Amino acid sequence: MSEQNIRLEEIKKRCGTSRKVLKVFQILIAVAAVISLAGGIIVLSNADRINQAVARDYANGNFPSGEMFRSGGLVDMSLDFEGYFREGNFAFPIFIMTMIGSAAAIISLVIVIMIKNIIQTLIEEETPFSEKIFKKLKVCFIVFTIVIILFVGVGSGAVLGLLLWCIYSVLQYGAALQAEVDETL
Repeated sequence: MSEQNIRLEEIKKRCGTSRKVLKVFQILIAVAAVISLAGGIIVLSNADRINQAVARDYANGNFPSGEMFRSGGLVDMSLDFEGYFREGNFAFPIFIMTMIGSAAAIISLVIVIMIKNIIQTLIEEETPFSEKIFKKLKVCFIVFTIVIILFVGVGSGAVLGLLLWCIYSVLQYGAALQAEVDETL
């Protein structure tokens, strides 16, 4: 077996291990999304009981108030539920927070599935420099960058986008070298 084939098999073995780890993450994230969604449904179905129970704590100053959630990026949200609290509506803000948690889990799940698909393609392809892999990487890198820009910040997204673009360029160079070696043989 040539040195090149040994290294390729090593890459495929590492990808297999990574795929297994990502499968565990995928399951954990999916469970978190379901729990968060179920929690939101439970909160809505028990809104009156929650409002009564929390009202005592709120009256005694034992319930957090003010800004409950803050995100940066283009989706710059700041949720201040004080108006709901003054009205005695504590269940709705809790429901909103569970839905934000569900959305974050679902976005994370999509990203993990995309990475897992790239790794699966790496395992299946003859070379790690196939056009199929490059297409999936490009889509994944664009999605990562957009998510970071939307929810973390434009600066962080720009830095990540530039970094991923550089990595993509290095991989394209590797693909060109691989094609040259293949033509030589």
